[in-house]
Amino acid sequence: MAKARALYGDAQIQPSDVRVESVLTASKVSHTFNLNGNGSTKRPLEQYISNNDLFIMYALKVGVQKVSTLPTLAAISGGNYPVYTYPDKYVFDDAGTVNNVSEANALEAVFNGSMGMKANTYELINQVKLNRFRNVPETQASLTTQAETHIENFVIFEQPAILSGRDTNLLDFIAAQGADTALIGGKADTENVLVFQALGLTVRDGALAATFVELEGMTYEQRLKKLTIDGRLLK
Repeated sequence: MAKARALYGDAQIQPSDVRVESVLTASKVSHTFNLNGNGSTKRPLEQYISNNDLFIMYALKVGVQKVSTLPTLAAISGGNYPVYTYPDKYVFDDAGTVNNVSEANALEAVFNGSMGMKANTYELINQVKLNRFRNVPETQASLTTQAETHIENFVIFEQPAILSGRDTNLLDFIAAQGADTALIGGKADTENVLVFQALGLTVRDGALAATFVELEGMTYEQRLKKLTIDGRLLK
């Protein structure tokens, strides 16, 4: 916050999140997420970067959520279910078969996969392995206990990236090559949802052409080059 305040002066800066989701199926695991929400059908818990804002992303969580799809629960969103940063075997409990690994093992295709990020054509992240985001808590789910899900499940970036709502911001997730994903979607009447949630700071109207007195007349791109190292803040 102090670094952002030094860069952006009197702009309105506030803590915020960006969250994108994708339903996992045997035939569709890898997915490209648009962090602006363009061309996407918004899911209830998703949150995007607004067109006029800057989003300074400093931490990320990768997780999986098991959601009931029973007809009687059709109106209930993912807001009723926790996000797991590992494939908990009590929650993701569909057993393996002679030909396929179990549901929990199929979900390891997520955490053995990778991701990249681009802002327009600029590469912010180049194929980072997601096992660094696989966070297994000391307390896991069972008949009488609930897995711990807290702030430590987020992984901090050494160099926070500044994303503009005026850019095309894409997060490209690629599942582990060759992994068995036949049971990755879960049992009947449930679905497994892949979740990427970023922590950050939003600079309101920071993506407009000129908003700060000391940088009057500069475009977003000009400010970005002047105030950062390749679009990243150095701590």
